[in-house]
Amino acid sequence: MYKKLECSVYAFLVLLWFLGCQLLIISILKLLLGMNSASFIAYYSNHMYKINALVQLVCIGGVLIWNAFKRYNSLAFYSKFKNRRIPTYIFYGIGLWIVSSSMNMLLSIFFPKYSTEVQALFTNKEVLFRFFVIVIFAPVLEEFIFRGQIQNLLKIGFKVKTAIVLQGFLFGIIHPMSLQKVYAVLLGIGLGMIKEKEKNLQSSTIVHMTINLIGFVIGTLTLT
Repeated sequence: MYKKLECSVYAFLVLLWFLGCQLLIISILKLLLGMNSASFIAYYSNHMYKINALVQLVCIGGVLIWNAFKRYNSLAFYSKFKNRRIPTYIFYGIGLWIVSSSMNMLLSIFFPKYSTEVQALFTNKEVLFRFFVIVIFAPVLEEFIFRGQIQNLLKIGFKVKTAIVLQGFLFGIIHPMSLQKVYAVLLGIGLGMIKEKEKNLQSSTIVHMTINLIGFVIGTLTLT
């Protein structure tokens, strides 16, 4: 019981840092720019990907510093990687994207605002930053946090399958859009299973990048 409580607390603290970074950076920017909440909304819509890139860098940097302080090897997650498996991971990514897209089509009727929410992600002109944030930074950060940190922490006190499901649930609820919260749970569990099967984070990261790349290309071509 103590191990379950201890690993849950540590996992919650990692999640809290992940969620709190955006609030922290936004609060600092508002203070530095001298903006109130209303005026910052317009600024954010024009610079959301630059701001998100900064948030992601601060978030992963904070965890790396903490791991170094605790003398925990953050790079241990990235061992046992085999380059010849890359096509397999891309194939997994395409498969998971098909599954999530199918869920979107089936469930979108219950989430009428979802298409508008997605379109808002592609309305500004930060195409290059959008690419790096969606396709590179977000998969690297989210795999490091959820599969590398939270899932590994939960495995200390829970069975592997339970840890995978729990981190998948957490991965789903942190997504801002309504329908995302549903299918991201499934994606989180799938990515967690791949990470455990392959015993490295590169595997789930490449899968995640593949999913996001397909979404980026479709969104940029159809919604920009």
